[in-house]
Amino acid sequence: SWAASDVYRSQSHTRRRGAGKLTREMGDLHWSEPAETLVQRIRAFAPKPGAFTHLEGDLLRIYSAHTEEANSVPAPGTIAVEENKRLRVATGKDWLVPERVQRAGGKEMPVDAFLRGRTIAKGSVFDAPKTSGSANG
Repeated sequence: SWAASDVYRSQSHTRRRGAGKLTREMGDLHWSEPAETLVQRIRAFAPKPGAFTHLEGDLLRIYSAHTEEANSVPAPGTIAVEENKRLRVATGKDWLVPERVQRAGGKEMPVDAFLRGRTIAKGSVFDAPKTSGSANG
Protein backbone atom coordinates (compact mmCIF):
# COMPACT_ATOMS: atom_id res chain seq x y z
CA SER A 1 0.00 0.00 0.00
CA TRP A 2 1.18 3.51 -0.63
CA ALA A 3 0.46 6.88 0.89
CA ALA A 4 0.27 10.29 -0.74
CA SER A 5 3.55 11.20 0.96
CA ASP A 6 5.26 8.44 -1.07
CA VAL A 7 4.24 10.06 -4.37
CA TYR A 8 4.34 13.80 -3.73
CA ARG A 9 7.50 15.72 -2.97
CA SER A 10 7.61 19.48 -2.79
CA GLN A 11 9.80 21.11 -5.41
CA SER A 12 12.76 22.99 -4.05
CA HIS A 13 12.23 26.71 -4.66
CA THR A 14 15.98 27.30 -4.83
CA ARG A 15 16.45 24.78 -7.65
CA ARG A 16 13.33 25.64 -9.64
CA ARG A 17 14.09 26.71 -13.18
CA GLY A 18 11.78 27.42 -16.04
CA ALA A 19 12.58 27.15 -19.68
CA GLY A 20 13.92 30.41 -21.03
CA LYS A 21 11.73 32.57 -23.22
CA LEU A 22 11.97 31.83 -26.92
CA THR A 23 13.22 34.87 -28.76
CA ARG A 24 12.88 35.62 -32.44
CA GLU A 25 16.64 35.49 -32.97
CA MET A 26 16.71 31.88 -31.72
CA GLY A 27 14.66 30.92 -34.79
CA ASP A 28 17.40 32.02 -37.24
CA LEU A 29 18.58 28.70 -38.72
CA HIS A 30 22.30 27.92 -38.64
CA TRP A 31 22.86 25.57 -41.58
CA SER A 32 26.12 24.23 -40.13
CA GLU A 33 24.07 22.36 -37.50
CA PRO A 34 22.87 18.79 -38.23
CA ALA A 35 19.57 18.49 -40.12
CA GLU A 36 17.91 16.65 -37.21
CA THR A 37 18.73 19.53 -34.82
CA LEU A 38 17.28 22.02 -37.31
CA VAL A 39 14.09 19.98 -37.77
CA GLN A 40 13.64 19.95 -33.99
CA ARG A 41 14.13 23.73 -33.87
CA ILE A 42 11.62 24.24 -36.71
CA ARG A 43 9.08 22.10 -34.86
CA ALA A 44 9.68 23.94 -31.57
CA PHE A 45 9.35 27.41 -33.11
CA ALA A 46 6.26 26.74 -35.27
CA PRO A 47 4.12 28.67 -35.67
CA LYS A 48 5.43 31.47 -33.42
CA PRO A 49 8.02 32.92 -33.18
CA GLY A 50 8.90 30.86 -36.26
CA ALA A 51 12.11 29.37 -37.64
CA PHE A 52 13.52 31.32 -40.55
CA THR A 53 16.35 31.94 -42.97
CA HIS A 54 17.11 34.50 -45.67
CA LEU A 55 17.57 34.05 -49.40
CA GLU A 56 19.15 37.02 -51.15
CA GLY A 57 18.04 39.17 -48.22
CA ASP A 58 14.41 38.01 -48.32
CA LEU A 59 12.94 36.37 -45.23
CA LEU A 60 11.72 32.78 -45.57
CA ARG A 61 9.97 31.07 -42.66
CA ILE A 62 10.05 27.28 -42.51
CA TYR A 63 7.10 25.71 -40.68
CA SER A 64 7.77 22.02 -41.25
CA ALA A 65 10.61 19.91 -42.61
CA HIS A 66 12.17 16.49 -42.45
CA THR A 67 15.68 15.10 -42.80
CA GLU A 68 17.19 13.06 -45.59
CA GLU A 69 20.35 11.10 -44.94
CA ALA A 70 23.37 11.69 -47.14
CA ASN A 71 26.93 10.39 -47.24
CA SER A 72 28.09 13.86 -48.18
CA VAL A 73 26.50 17.23 -48.82
CA PRO A 74 27.78 20.50 -50.30
CA ALA A 75 28.58 23.52 -48.10
CA PRO A 76 25.96 24.18 -45.39
CA GLY A 77 23.11 26.34 -46.66
CA THR A 78 23.50 25.22 -50.28
CA ILE A 79 20.10 24.75 -51.93
CA ALA A 80 19.22 21.93 -54.30
CA VAL A 81 15.94 22.27 -56.24
CA GLU A 82 14.50 19.16 -57.88
CA GLU A 83 12.10 19.61 -60.81
CA ASN A 84 10.76 22.83 -59.24
CA LYS A 85 8.81 20.67 -56.79
CA ARG A 86 11.24 19.83 -54.01
CA LEU A 87 13.83 21.78 -52.12
CA ARG A 88 16.75 20.36 -50.12
CA VAL A 89 19.20 22.33 -48.02
CA ALA A 90 22.68 21.08 -47.13
CA THR A 91 23.40 21.16 -43.40
CA GLY A 92 26.33 20.20 -41.19
CA LYS A 93 25.04 16.60 -41.41
CA ASP A 94 22.51 15.33 -43.96
CA TRP A 95 19.90 17.30 -45.92
CA LEU A 96 17.00 19.30 -44.53
CA VAL A 97 13.89 19.06 -46.73
CA PRO A 98 11.42 21.92 -46.09
CA GLU A 99 7.76 20.97 -46.48
CA ARG A 100 5.85 24.19 -45.65
CA VAL A 101 7.24 27.72 -45.96
CA GLN A 102 6.18 31.37 -45.96
CA ARG A 103 7.78 34.40 -47.60
CA ALA A 104 7.69 37.77 -45.87
CA GLY A 105 4.21 39.23 -46.30
CA GLY A 106 2.89 36.01 -47.82
CA LYS A 107 0.93 33.09 -46.50
CA GLU A 108 2.12 29.66 -45.46
CA MET A 109 2.28 27.24 -48.38
CA PRO A 110 3.71 23.89 -49.50
CA VAL A 111 7.22 24.10 -50.96
CA ASP A 112 6.08 23.16 -54.47
CA ALA A 113 3.72 26.19 -54.49
CA PHE A 114 6.55 28.41 -53.26
CA LEU A 115 8.82 27.13 -56.04
CA ARG A 116 6.17 27.88 -58.70
CA GLY A 117 6.44 31.55 -57.74
CA ARG A 118 10.15 31.80 -57.05
CA THR A 119 13.07 30.71 -59.21
CA ILE A 120 16.11 29.63 -57.24
CA ALA A 121 19.33 29.48 -59.22
CA LYS A 122 21.39 26.29 -59.09
CA GLY A 123 23.99 26.52 -56.34
CA SER A 124 22.17 29.27 -54.41
CA VAL A 125 22.97 29.44 -50.71
CA PHE A 126 20.79 30.67 -47.86
CA ASP A 127 22.26 33.75 -46.17
CA ALA A 128 24.28 33.24 -42.98
CA PRO A 129 22.39 34.10 -39.78
CA LYS A 130 22.79 37.58 -38.42
CA THR A 131 25.11 37.46 -35.42
CA SER A 132 23.88 40.63 -33.72
CA GLY A 133 21.04 43.09 -33.88
CA SER A 134 17.46 42.24 -34.62
CA ALA A 135 16.32 40.08 -37.48
CA ASN A 136 14.04 41.88 -39.88
CA GLY A 137 10.93 40.40 -41.37
